[in-house]
Amino acid sequence: MASNLRNSGKTAAPKRPRAEAGMTPPSPQDSLLPNFRALLDQQMEKIEGRFSLLDHNLKEQVKQLEKMFTEIKASVSFQAEETEKLKGKVKVLEEKLEEKDTALKDEIDKLSMYVARENLVFIGIPEKENENVSEILKEVYTKNLKLSADEVADIEYQRVHRIAAKSKPRPIKARFVHYGDRERIMKSAKNLKGTNIYIKEDIPLRMRMARQTQLPALIAARNAGKLAYFSRSEPTKLFVDRVWLPVEKQKGFVESMKGMEKHGGIRNLFLSVFCIFVALLAVAHAGYFPPALFGNPINAKVVSLDPPDFRGEPVYRIDYQIISDDGQTQVSFIHRQYTEFQKFDAMIPWYHELNLPSKNTATLSALNEYMQRLLRRASLVESQLFHDFLGINWDGNDIDYFKNFVTFMKMILVDRLPAFQPEPPVFETLVDGTGPITAFENYLFVQAFRRDEFALDEYLAYLQAWMFTTPSYTGEEGDSDVWAPGVTESLALPYHYTKTSVHFMPDGYQDPHSVRLSYMTNNKYNFLDEELIKTWVRDLHSELKPVNRVLDIGSGNCYSTFSYGELYPNAEVIGIDLAAPYVRFCRVWNEERGMHNVNFYHGNGEYIPFANETFDIVQFTYVLHEMPAENARRVLNEAFRVLRPGGALSGFDVWYWTNPTWREYNVERNTWGYHWNETGLHGPEPYMEEYQEGLVLPDAITEAGFIDSTVTRYTNSDGVYLAYKPKGRRKRDGQ
Repeated sequence: MASNLRNSGKTAAPKRPRAEAGMTPPSPQDSLLPNFRALLDQQMEKIEGRFSLLDHNLKEQVKQLEKMFTEIKASVSFQAEETEKLKGKVKVLEEKLEEKDTALKDEIDKLSMYVARENLVFIGIPEKENENVSEILKEVYTKNLKLSADEVADIEYQRVHRIAAKSKPRPIKARFVHYGDRERIMKSAKNLKGTNIYIKEDIPLRMRMARQTQLPALIAARNAGKLAYFSRSEPTKLFVDRVWLPVEKQKGFVESMKGMEKHGGIRNLFLSVFCIFVALLAVAHAGYFPPALFGNPINAKVVSLDPPDFRGEPVYRIDYQIISDDGQTQVSFIHRQYTEFQKFDAMIPWYHELNLPSKNTATLSALNEYMQRLLRRASLVESQLFHDFLGINWDGNDIDYFKNFVTFMKMILVDRLPAFQPEPPVFETLVDGTGPITAFENYLFVQAFRRDEFALDEYLAYLQAWMFTTPSYTGEEGDSDVWAPGVTESLALPYHYTKTSVHFMPDGYQDPHSVRLSYMTNNKYNFLDEELIKTWVRDLHSELKPVNRVLDIGSGNCYSTFSYGELYPNAEVIGIDLAAPYVRFCRVWNEERGMHNVNFYHGNGEYIPFANETFDIVQFTYVLHEMPAENARRVLNEAFRVLRPGGALSGFDVWYWTNPTWREYNVERNTWGYHWNETGLHGPEPYMEEYQEGLVLPDAITEAGFIDSTVTRYTNSDGVYLAYKPKGRRKRDGQ
């Protein structure tokens, strides 16, 4: 057996020892345990060695990473320091550049002013076919400025021409050879008072804007009887009693002047306002009516800190670009007070990282950096709030205002009003008072009813401050420039007219600055729309013939007067109004429109300054609801007197409610529970109770002697009234 094994090359298995007597033989497990332990120890040593190596390698890698991190941290810190240094240098360069830019602009303005020192601009001179502008000016000098023929003959020009303009008559710019001639013309400009011609200096735009913002101080000083004027050598400096009044002190000056107005009767009032108007002509930006832009903003930059606007605080100018809905790039600007930046920032608290600078640190560069941080947040740039801040994507023209009761309630409760005021228009000439209605003015109108941002007293102060930036339609003492033919004394205004004003206007229709405020409602009330007026007039008077003479009582902003003038071009159409400023406005507008058959006069509908039975039509539009009932009855009696037999009385006025519930609602909503002659917080229409409960217009028309009276309800707010004077009756009983 052993031999076989050896021969086979195999090792024989060890023999198992025999157990001695009395001993237990070892089990297989006992014999394997030492070998297993030895094997396990070997494996553990290997594992520990590997872990030790891994630990060593890991520590080395950690050291390398720590070293790299330290180096990166040092590099980042260095880069951050360098970046901050670079930012500081850039900021210093920007500030120096802004200073140099401002200084350069100032120098350019001074040079422009120097170059233009011999220039004058003449506004409101009618154009003639194949005209010789030099000869036209000579005629103005002799006829209007009262210069002698010898003085006029010696005047020479370097250049004289009409300035390109959209409306007519276009202004005339004259550059005089001799500065003395220019001064003589300017000093004689006072003789133009009461005409539609005005003369202004040719002042650069930035200077005009800077002077315009100082008008509140100029007005306050002159109302207090002080000598106030802008320097000729330094046109942006305002002097009061020959002492320079810096811009930063003007707000306090205006406050100190409150209650110190000079009392000198109607003459001083008109002279003061006339001086203010002349100043406005000389400083305002020529007819700037901010366009309504719609699109998405792509860029914006805070470019300048401008003098206070009509609200009395300095404003930052933001230039911006948008991509319009049709893919065009458009540019414009908006002015914002610092408080508006604060309001905007407070409305987006989740963008805390924008970091609006404090008022004390709000330099141009700091605010512009804020704007650039804002522009990097796409969701914010696309927001309605940011669009409101830039004054885009809202113009108010989609609101239906007073078209009917539903649209009125929708305006109050539903229609959107932007969170920030749009850019206000800037006026220069009287003609600018007829310019397009702007988004700002639509905003101003809706705020009167909603006042999302104001208490009533705050709104009225805001409204009046803006009104002072609009054209002032003043004239001769006693309003003799707008008297009707044959009138020889000033008009006595009714008691109610100066007692209680309508439509929240602080000083009523007599305020020469209120005209634009009324004009801006022509897209808000039905019968201020000339096309609608003409449609109804054609229907009302289609069978009335002949129509040789028409009287419009309470012509206001003259929409109905012009409508009749267009429909009856061969008839004489006359508008009369209690408010002389509105008569002047209508005359200015008529010069622009060229309706030679239309005339406007200062007149009271209760005592019409025309003879009996001399008109074929007497019209009233939104008039009788703005006076006590007894005054309205006198107007109807006078209308009857001046109409020829068979002539027509027609009117567009507030609808008379026969339903007592609706009538009471109409009264309370408009009067706020106060009688017009009571002291209190009157509503927008303080005479509505007199109109609805006292006058009862359909009955009053009949009581005045008219026949065939008809009343047509156009909307819940508007009624159309028509009646005739009997043909066989020359006068009413008692006339």
